[in-house]
Amino acid sequence: MQPLELKEKVKENIRRNKLIDPGALVIVSVSGGPDSLCLLHLLSQLREELPFAIHVFHL
Repeated sequence: MQPLELKEKVKENIRRNKLIDPGALVIVSVSGGPDSLCLLHLLSQLREELPFAIHVFHL
């Protein structure tokens, strides 16, 4: 899967399932591994299109 394809799938899933309300605070737990950093990167990019705030919790 290409990066843009993944981003679009995540965005559509968030919208379809109403996972993040407009203006919501999303807390992301980050271990420093590739999976959690990918999640943080995707969510930070989606903030430009979906209005929400991110707080990062490092484990």
